[in-house]
Amino acid sequence: IMKVLASEDSNTLVSEVMTKNPQVVTPDVPLCKVTRLMVTHGFRRLPVVKDGFLLGIITATDIMKYLGGGRVFADMEQGKADEILMIPVREIMTAADIKTVTSSTSVADAAKLMLEYGVGVFPVLDGDELSGIVTEFDLVKALAE
Repeated sequence: IMKVLASEDSNTLVSEVMTKNPQVVTPDVPLCKVTRLMVTHGFRRLPVVKDGFLLGIITATDIMKYLGGGRVFADMEQGKADEILMIPVREIMTAADIKTVTSSTSVADAAKLMLEYGVGVFPVLDGDELSGIVTEFDLVKALAE
């Protein structure tokens, strides 16, 4: 489906299909709160923002890698679960080389970039500030409409 979208000659812009003003977290929020927020609302990823600026993104995969890590697993066995879950999200978020698009990016170009980079979400930046997020689902939904 993404390959079809990427080959479309569409005038639809990311701004028309993105989630505006998405739920975000700050870098100091503890993992337990982020996890609760993700589970409660069905999010698989959340932008990490400070003062309107994107610092990174926390994903379900980031959380699973952290929890499945040898040191963390050993700490859990020693009864340190509370410490593990209180770690600030900045410690485990993806921060390096976050791929983004702008609100004026076409849906077709966003689909091409998702395929190229192997990602399922783009934070949408206007200037340096986060204005939304666009996911594979948003793009597929746009194709269906």
